[in-house]
Amino acid sequence: MDKQEFKTIYLASGYAKLKEFGVIYNDLIIPRENRQCMLEVDLSDYDILIATPPCNFYSYARGAKLPSKYALETAHLLLEIIIKFHGTGKPFIVENVTNRTALDFIWVMAAELGLYRFKHARHTYTTNVRFDISGVPKEFDFCKGGYFVNPFGNRQGGNQVSAILDLFVKAAKSKLARKAWQHCKAAEPVKDAQTLKAARHELQKRLDFLKGSEL
Repeated sequence: MDKQEFKTIYLASGYAKLKEFGVIYNDLIIPRENRQCMLEVDLSDYDILIATPPCNFYSYARGAKLPSKYALETAHLLLEIIIKFHGTGKPFIVENVTNRTALDFIWVMAAELGLYRFKHARHTYTTNVRFDISGVPKEFDFCKGGYFVNPFGNRQGGNQVSAILDLFVKAAKSKLARKAWQHCKAAEPVKDAQTLKAARHELQKRLDFLKGSEL
C-alpha cells in the first residue's frame, strides 16, 4: 500500500497545517473540512489519529486564577480523546501542555494503559508510537510574562508542534506500510476499565471543587 493511501484525522486542529499528505482537519469553532465536536467524529475511516485538544484548563498561563467557563467546559476533552483513541487500536498522538500538577492523573492513566509520554519545549505528547524527535528545535510560543514570540500564523500550540506531528505521521505510515504496527492496548480489559474509571473520577472531583470555589 502506498504511504499516501493512509488517511489521517487531526482533531481540534485550529489553523494547523501539516506537511504530510492525506490529513483531514477537524475543529468545532474554526471552519475546517470536518466541523464538529472532536468526541463525535467517527474514526472508523481513518488509519492515523491526531488531537490537540484545548489546554485552557491545564495551562500554566491562567496562573492562580480560577478557570474560565470555557476551560471548565472543555477540561474533559483531553482525557476523553486519549481514551477514545486508545480504544481504536490505531496509531495516535495527543498534544497538550506540560503542567505536571494539573495533568498528573492523566499521565498515571497513560502509563497504566501502556502509552508513551514525552515532553518537548512547553508541550507534552501522549502516543502509542515510538519515534525520534531529536531534530526538532525547541521553540517557545510565549516568553516570560506571557508575550507572544512565535510569529507563525499556522501554529496550533507552536510551529514545532506541527513538526513533531509530521514526524509522528511518517512513523505511523511506515509501521502500517510494513505491517509492523502492533496495538499497545493492554490485554487486560477489566484493569483498563478500572484505570479509565479512576481517571474520570479524579477529573470530576477537581471540576466539582473548582465549580464550588466559584460560588
